[in-house]
Amino acid sequence: DEVWDRVLRVNLTAVMRLTRAVLPAMVERGAGTIVNVSSEAGLRGSAAGAAYTASKHAVIGLTRSTAFFYAGQGVRCVAPDHIGMGLSEKPADYPYTLETRIADIEALVASLGLKRVHLVVHDWGGAIGFGFAVRHPDVIGRVVIMNTAAFAAQRIPFRIALCRWPVVGPLIVRGGNGFARRAGTMARERRNLRTDER
Repeated sequence: DEVWDRVLRVNLTAVMRLTRAVLPAMVERGAGTIVNVSSEAGLRGSAAGAAYTASKHAVIGLTRSTAFFYAGQGVRCVAPDHIGMGLSEKPADYPYTLETRIADIEALVASLGLKRVHLVVHDWGGAIGFGFAVRHPDVIGRVVIMNTAAFAAQRIPFRIALCRWPVVGPLIVRGGNGFARRAGTMARERRNLRTDER
C-alpha cells in the first residue's frame, strides 16, 4: 500500500493539484493551456507495475476530463505523445536523443502558440524541460521539480548507458521494452504477503 500511495501521490495527485491550482486564473483570463505528459503505460498495460500503469491511465483520464469541461472557457489541456512512445510511430531513423526530444517540445509549444510555460518536470522530463527552459527562458513561468534525472552525475549508471549502445540499445529499449521493464522492477518493493492478504 505504501508504494501504491507514493506512486499515485507523485504521478497523479501532484498533476491534479497543479491543474486545480492554475485553472482559476486561466478561466478568469479566458485562455490557458495545460500540458500533461503521461506514458505509454497510460495507453496499455506495462511491465512498469500496477501503480505506475494505473497512475498514467489516470493522468490521461484527468487530461481528457479537464479538456472537455473547460474547453468552452478557453482552456486547453493536452497530453503529447512523444515519438516512439505510446501510440505514436516508432521510426527506426528517428534520432532518439535529448536534443530531438527538446526540439519536439519546442515544436509543440510553437504549434500551440504558448506565450508562457510553467514547467512541472519529473523523471526524464527534467532533462527535456530544462533543455527547453535554457533555450527559451523568456517563456518560462514557474518551475516545479520532482524526482528527475536532470542533474549532472559523475557517471551514468551502466544499465542506462547500455541503452545508448549502438544495436544493443535499440533492441533493449524499442524491441524488448527493457528500459520500462527494468524501471518497473526497480521502483517496486518486494515483501512477503501477510496471512490476511493471501
